[in-house]
Amino acid sequence: AAGQLGLPFPAPQGILRGFHGREIVDLPPPFGRRAVYDWESPELDLFPALLGVRSVRVKVGFEARLATLSFAGLARLGPRLGRTLLAGMTPLARRLSFFGHSGGHVQVDLWAPGGTRATAALGAASDGQRMAALPAAFVAQALGSGSCNPRGFATAYEALGADALIERLAAAGYELVSAPETADSP
Repeated sequence: AAGQLGLPFPAPQGILRGFHGREIVDLPPPFGRRAVYDWESPELDLFPALLGVRSVRVKVGFEARLATLSFAGLARLGPRLGRTLLAGMTPLARRLSFFGHSGGHVQVDLWAPGGTRATAALGAASDGQRMAALPAAFVAQALGSGSCNPRGFATAYEALGADALIERLAAAGYELVSAPETADSP
């Protein structure tokens, strides 16, 4: 996260900056409404071709609201100064890390050209970081057993199938939450 403080990165819709582009999102419990910020991620490269979309936004927010606000503030100071000040704050942050919990959610919002939005989130109130690593472990397990044989580069959902991947994550204790479609605009 420190490496993205204020750094520019390409997105399908233009150049964005790490921890800029504040947006408020509604996440499943126990998180609720949160401020989230632009984040460089492989989805920016993968989703336009895989999903046929012109715009992709990847956002990040931390469980601790103070941490999210601190990173966004440091990003405004620029990459070099932001990282330097963050290094000085790290010992205090470690002392405060026992507050909160280890949960996390990955949420996807898809907008249709007419403005209709569909939202789904996958996550849990604990072990959020574990959820991020499980798809790779599931693919490695499937490759080892010979139950999947993708050619070349493949995402976890391409190798295993989207439904199978979600079912395996659910079996590992993560919950899929879908919201009713709404007539919002991005």
